[in-house]
Amino acid sequence: MTIQDLTNRMNAAEDKMNKCLATIERHRTQKQKKIDKFNKLGYGKYNELTYTAIRELRDNNKIDNEAFWLYMDIGHKDDDIKGATQKYEDAKKIFKNWQIKLGAEEAKQQIIANDIPEVIKEFLNECKVDTYNYYVEKVNEFIKDRDELKEFRNKTFWQYIVEHKDNYEYLFKFDNFDYDSTKNYSDYIGYGQKYTNIKKTMGIAEKEQQFEMKYADPTFKQFKSMRFDTEWLDKVLTEEMNRKLLDLMARVTKITGTITDAQLRVRMGDLNGNVIGERGVANVYTIGAGGYAVQRWHTRVLVKKIG
Repeated sequence: MTIQDLTNRMNAAEDKMNKCLATIERHRTQKQKKIDKFNKLGYGKYNELTYTAIRELRDNNKIDNEAFWLYMDIGHKDDDIKGATQKYEDAKKIFKNWQIKLGAEEAKQQIIANDIPEVIKEFLNECKVDTYNYYVEKVNEFIKDRDELKEFRNKTFWQYIVEHKDNYEYLFKFDNFDYDSTKNYSDYIGYGQKYTNIKKTMGIAEKEQQFEMKYADPTFKQFKSMRFDTEWLDKVLTEEMNRKLLDLMARVTKITGTITDAQLRVRMGDLNGNVIGERGVANVYTIGAGGYAVQRWHTRVLVKKIG
């Protein structure tokens, strides 16, 4: 989550706390008004009467119904105050939880802003920009492939209908019953075992599988589920970049301790060189990485101790 997200969550929790406090105060005020009203009825002071005493008055017809139920309502107000107080305590815990998370994230951002060599931030920002452009460009490719697959599927079902015309005579009674890309010919086939067999034997299933594998990248799937919202993508990639910054710095400083010098450079999209610190020297180097359902062919930064 970004600092803004965490701040919003914390503020929402604080609002809930304030609402609970207002509810508690409202119930207390209502309770006191009821107590003042009861005390004026002449049956004694509310705080001096026990439930047993009030029941005896009732059983002996020495208190009217209005006064008796007013006494009972005051007790119910205690339950209301207790419930609202519990909700306040729950909201307070949630508030403190978001407050701690916000503080931790702000501390991380401070580290990123001040303690990380600029060349590392530059490298990971370039990776972020490159990845962002990759996914945005991939959207056009996805739409093109999706439309081509849809057209192939439709033409293949049309081809099956033509080759088995005897089974679909009713369709060919109409003039100009030619291929029409606006129609969905699978509707004429149905969706039972025949549909599955046609897809398998006429190459549709294979092409669908190829399409699914091509776009199996989890990040792209999420991007698609977000209707290709580029603001969402930028936010996700920024969070990932910050995680990588902190992870890389943790691996480097584990070897070097406090950094005194960073002899690093970015060339051809790779980060390479040495980081020197009070405890030792860390060699930083970049390799390529990829594989099935991996985001894309990308770089992985490794760190090893020298000496």
